[in-house]
Amino acid sequence: MQQVTFWLDWQFWQVVVAAAAAVLGFFGGTVFTHALDRKRDRERESAAARSLAVALHAEISAIRAKAGQLFGLIGQGSGMPAGAIEAGRALGIPTAIVFEANADRLGALPPDVCRAVIDFYGIRTAADAVLDAAEPVNRKVLLGWLLQAANSAPQSLMALDLFLGRPQQDYGMIAADQSPDLPVRNLQLVVQAQ
Repeated sequence: MQQVTFWLDWQFWQVVVAAAAAVLGFFGGTVFTHALDRKRDRERESAAARSLAVALHAEISAIRAKAGQLFGLIGQGSGMPAGAIEAGRALGIPTAIVFEANADRLGALPPDVCRAVIDFYGIRTAADAVLDAAEPVNRKVLLGWLLQAANSAPQSLMALDLFLGRPQQDYGMIAADQSPDLPVRNLQLVVQAQ
């Protein structure tokens, strides 16, 4: 029998090719699995960010509506109705439940959207604090903060709409009544009442 060096034997090369194919298959499968896992993670993160954006949009809309109602209540007519501030405190500005519960997840939103949302909630917090401390003497300060809370919301809402791929909306602004405390208006009310 003739002796052949093992690397010249065809069975040796079969084993080498099979081992190399197994190693390449293992690494290829690992890379492919990792790519699929990353894609699935990105999709999950995107869905979570969209869900957070929808919840924040709803909460900001509710806070904006309530601030507008409070502005209307406290800023009515030629003077503040009796007990308006107490009624305003009882109604209150909605608590930022979604924002507070998800503050650690705000980084999932794009930076400009995150900034707009945080700016709105800062104004909301200040308006709530002014409402809690308000007295009839500082009504104009309270009205200013309520108006700012209501009118700063559209920026956040539009940024969230853009992120969510929704069509642009005009949320409008709440206009401050320019003449609520003018004596002429008071006179007109008295004349109309007679």
